Amino acid sequence: MTPRYGGPWLLPLVFAEAAHPGAAQATMLTAPTTAGTAGDLLRSVLLLLAMLIGLSGAGGYILVALRSAGGQPADTPWPMFQHDGQHTGRSPFVGPQSYALKCEFPVSGEGTGSPAIGTDGTLYIPSGTVSDGAGFLYAMNPNCTQKWVYTLPGPPASTAPAISAEGTIYVHVNGPQNLVSIERLIALNPDGTLRWQFEFNAGSAIFTSNVQSSPVIAPDGTIYVGSIDTNLYALNPDGTVKWAVSPTLSSISSSPVRGHDGTIYIMDATCTLFAFSKIGDPLWNFDLSAGTCYDASPSVGTDGTVYIGGPFERDVYAINADGTLKCKFLTGWTIVSTPAIAVDGTIYVGSDFLYALNPNCTLKWKIPQSGVSFSSSSAAIGADGTIYWQGGRGLYGLNPDGTVKWSRADFDSPGGGTLDPSGAIGADGILYWVDSSDSFNPTTRLRAIGPATPGSADSDGDGVRDAVETACGSAPLNPASVPERIDTSGDDDGDTLVNEALPPGAEAYDCDGDGYAGSVEKQIFGAVVTVNDQDPCGSTGWPSDLITGAPTPVSLYNRVNVVDLGNFVAPVRRINPNPNPNYHVRWDLNADGMIGVPDLAVITVVAGYPTMLGGQRAFGGPPCPWAPYTIATAVRDEPRASGLTRLRGRRRLRHISAPRKEPEFH
Repeated sequence: MTPRYGGPWLLPLVFAEAAHPGAAQATMLTAPTTAGTAGDLLRSVLLLLAMLIGLSGAGGYILVALRSAGGQPADTPWPMFQHDGQHTGRSPFVGPQSYALKCEFPVSGEGTGSPAIGTDGTLYIPSGTVSDGAGFLYAMNPNCTQKWVYTLPGPPASTAPAISAEGTIYVHVNGPQNLVSIERLIALNPDGTLRWQFEFNAGSAIFTSNVQSSPVIAPDGTIYVGSIDTNLYALNPDGTVKWAVSPTLSSISSSPVRGHDGTIYIMDATCTLFAFSKIGDPLWNFDLSAGTCYDASPSVGTDGTVYIGGPFERDVYAINADGTLKCKFLTGWTIVSTPAIAVDGTIYVGSDFLYALNPNCTLKWKIPQSGVSFSSSSAAIGADGTIYWQGGRGLYGLNPDGTVKWSRADFDSPGGGTLDPSGAIGADGILYWVDSSDSFNPTTRLRAIGPATPGSADSDGDGVRDAVETACGSAPLNPASVPERIDTSGDDDGDTLVNEALPPGAEAYDCDGDGYAGSVEKQIFGAVVTVNDQDPCGSTGWPSDLITGAPTPVSLYNRVNVVDLGNFVAPVRRINPNPNPNYHVRWDLNADGMIGVPDLAVITVVAGYPTMLGGQRAFGGPPCPWAPYTIATAVRDEPRASGLTRLRGRRRLRHISAPRKEPEFH
């Protein structure tokens, strides 16, 4: 057992995993790294805070409020099929409120899988079917330009990649021969180079399929994936086998799902749902229907209920965590999609209709789809509860009550006998979906759909939304113009004035991109004008950055980390129920007159992906400032990560190593 994290005040978090030997081998091309996820670290910090606080029940609330659904890498907007290890399809980000095509990109191949999104916003799209004879993994920028494309040794067909905490991309392929071929799991580095490849069936050829099991990554880095060779595999991050088990000697194209307690669920071709412990021991099985099943994948609710569609009886099953039937609901057609699960427990499953079911399997509402008899696309859910679903030839944005928010009739499913792709929501609120323009003459393309909210367009591409630029006094059509900042020596907004105040009304917006509106910063810092919303860095400019000055190491300035969270309880215990003798407005980040768990949530979730970070996570991230604000001349007295000089146009960013003395809050 090896401690993942430790420190003078942070208790080590220890993980131990039992391993089963396996016969198959991985071909190693580069030595992998081993690291805990940011989510593991955050959870350990919050558990420690809960122990220090001593509030009954607070620990559970913290974990629910501050972690993403499931065990996916915490710093990745959409790391795997249906977003997380429980396949909830639930994003922590609000998606588009109306249809507006941001961009699109054509991809090769008749059939395309579902996208995954990396920490930096890179999209990974698998493409290619057995009939294509080739496969590709595209890495795309959020603006639909190609970063790189990797030619796979076989088609990935209907699968979704999975992305590990350190950025490794896993994609499942089988082919290129049309009858038998070698089935592989490919691991790629973020730059598109091969890391390793694992050959199923001990490297022997096996029957090909147009649907591959999508891999799932556990918090400890274990990769779970099913195979046509009949095994459910648990692979280590270096591609070696931890364990493998064959439930019934029938092929598996279903994607495994991981329960909150570590239980792994999978369905094989016998239409049987199996439960295994995290070390591969069988726990129970449940027969869904007679006949043959291949592609349906389960999902898991917060109470441990497993939801899955029965392809022949057309039922949606809810199975208790002990393997007994909880309830079921009869739909009007075959179910191959994976049920999505909303925060309130509502189940969304696509078939001839999109059905919204209560947790007890009663119907809330249903809406028909357009054009074909059934859909195998799985729904995605935004943070505001909006449901996104492709039904037949239509793409829908639906309110939680089933009313249509928006719809688009020119979406179609890629051919090739594959599953319909499902969508993904980025940290910027953009919805990504793959479709074909015509079923008979398919042109497969990735579409980026936005904006997330009215006014979220960024016309000049400088990283600042048009509505923010207009309110904060800069030009939304000029990439060299950004809201004026007082921490720079130049004219940021291009009006010939330097360090002038923001215009009236700007306090309702986040002008410096640190995740906090000017009105909130004014309350936290006690400023009489908006100057704090013109400085995104430091403990008097960035509300999330609570630590500065001695004895804090200089390396921790201008960044958000565990020390900032720990400052809520040490050296002075600020987090307390009311009345709080140690209350200070500086720690009241949600401005509600008290200091508690919601203020921790502001740092890690609500303001956890500030504009200045370009949609990336602030917690554990690099020092401030980030793009787009580096386009201005920023001569600051805080230390920087390096002595680099960045240029854009004629402006220069200079890094100064001497720290500025700022007020300390204890």
